[in-house]
Amino acid sequence: MFIHGGSWRNGRKDDYGFAGAALAALGFLTAIPNYRLAPEVRFPTFIEDCAAALRWVQDNAAAYGGDPSRIVIAGRSAGAYNTMMLALDPRYLMGAGVDASAVKGVVGLAGPYDFYPFDVAATQDAFAGAPDPTLTQPIYFARADAPPLLFGLGSGRHRSGAA
Repeated sequence: MFIHGGSWRNGRKDDYGFAGAALAALGFLTAIPNYRLAPEVRFPTFIEDCAAALRWVQDNAAAYGGDPSRIVIAGRSAGAYNTMMLALDPRYLMGAGVDASAVKGVVGLAGPYDFYPFDVAATQDAFAGAPDPTLTQPIYFARADAPPLLFGLGSGRHRSGAA
């Protein structure tokens, strides 16, 4: 499953059809879900939406020729953030009824993982009002028993919240 970016405020699955096509060409069954965006929703709704999408993938992969016990989740920018939160904070997968052991790998491309305080408009829109801002940060949930993680970073400067 590939999760799109867009600063939690824009972007849509249709913008990432190229990623789905590239992964499919390599033999991967690929799903690219939409999720609700800020400012209409705030943390953690967009992560919960992604967890629900992962539940759909797990429930339906076999019907499309995939193996629901061998899921890799990936995302770019804000999508990478959502991906890492799904992988590292067990509350989201558990809440969606997803068997976390099915997640065999996680890929984050140019994602923000430690960006508190919320000092740009994108993070303020998406995370304002979080009861404990620490619990919005993937770095807080890093643990040795997480599925294998791959972080892809470019050579350009990535500002906090410019996801």
